[in-house]
Amino acid sequence: MKPAPSHRPSRALRRFAVIAATAFAFVLSGLIAVPAQAAPDYIYPTASRTVSDNFADHVRRGSANPGTDYAVPVGTSVQAVRAGTVTMSQWWGDGGNAVRIDHGGGVVTEYLHNSVLRVSVGQRVQQGETIALSGNTGSSTGPHLHIVLRINGVNVDFEKYVGTGSGGTLDSSALTYAAVLADGGTAIAKDDLYGSWTTLTGGVEDIAVASTAAGPVVVVLTKDGTVLSKHGLGGTWTTQTSGSRAIALTADETTGVSLAVLQKDGTLIAKTGLNAPWVTLTSGVSDVSIASDPVHGLTVAAVMGDSVVVKSGLFGGWVPVVSPAVRVAVASDSVNGPTIVALSTTGVVWAKTGISAPWLTLTSGVTSIAVASDPSTGPTVGVIQSNGDAIVKSGALNAPWVGVVSGAQQLSINSDPRRGPTMMYLSTAGGAAVKYGIGGTWTTITAGATAIALP
Repeated sequence: MKPAPSHRPSRALRRFAVIAATAFAFVLSGLIAVPAQAAPDYIYPTASRTVSDNFADHVRRGSANPGTDYAVPVGTSVQAVRAGTVTMSQWWGDGGNAVRIDHGGGVVTEYLHNSVLRVSVGQRVQQGETIALSGNTGSSTGPHLHIVLRINGVNVDFEKYVGTGSGGTLDSSALTYAAVLADGGTAIAKDDLYGSWTTLTGGVEDIAVASTAAGPVVVVLTKDGTVLSKHGLGGTWTTQTSGSRAIALTADETTGVSLAVLQKDGTLIAKTGLNAPWVTLTSGVSDVSIASDPVHGLTVAAVMGDSVVVKSGLFGGWVPVVSPAVRVAVASDSVNGPTIVALSTTGVVWAKTGISAPWLTLTSGVTSIAVASDPSTGPTVGVIQSNGDAIVKSGALNAPWVGVVSGAQQLSINSDPRRGPTMMYLSTAGGAAVKYGIGGTWTTITAGATAIALP
């Protein structure tokens, strides 16, 4: 039986009446009132927004208390993400020095692995108030903050709520770090900067990774020219083709996963969807790079002869864009479209955002190029100079260069709207290291490597 209709004014109507009455009072008094902007439901717990291990990957690994990890140095201020009452502030086993805050309405947050606790049980804290200093206590393999957001007893993805009000839509995809070791070509990967490596397979020449909503896609080129792919680090390998010498991989949520393979005879083949048939694009190719985004779709760039040629999609026409060149790299995002970087035969670097845009000369004396792009940051271009110095510019092609490391032989860049550029470099000694942001600190993740990759 349906309940009798209520004649009590709705909450929205009552709220409107209060607001209207208040506004009318200001009008009568001759005042002009500017309402204060409401604080977001959740704020970030640290000044850093760099996610080193995301919620989805915690869940996939079967974490007992899944949350989000922020990579921060020991001693970083940890803030309450909302106002609430402290219900725990103590040593908490694997969680180390931990704080729990009850925000009311079934919402609880926990802050783990701290070095110092600054609050006590029963204390009322405000949003943004320092409650602890981050650390590396408990079951932790590196300095970071692990934050848990629990709503009605269920752990949820904090990144989908922070800064946007309940039910935000921030992308919480994590990075996958991949490398090939010099021990005969063992391919390794991990999706937690401080976690353990997963051994993928042996006899590998090169590796590529891409991020999807279902987890990482990994593609390897073996020493005998076979191309293998798998979904997830623990997935099963599928043979894609043979007789190959180079691979390029990209993915976005609309286009899907695209793979390009340069065969030993110079034929370039590609596909969108790892189970799709191969499409032969052209011949006489010496280098290839691909990128995609949800708005502009797939962009393919190749060095054909000594010219860089570009096409949109697998079936678009080739457009010659510059020569003479020996290397090409492309990145794309939904706002800026494709950014193309070319390395000339004399070590000069040219770049443009948009296939029909004019070229800009960026620098000279270069041996290697890399590029990434996201809608907020724009393009980030990195190069390795002939002396082994890696320099990077971000936000615009005419931005100043910033030196990031010396003694580099390979540089890989990823960029997303939340954390901006992430860089991974391979040293001439074979060490691989990662850092978040151009001004960040390098973290060594392996030694004895011959190749590296970020999505």
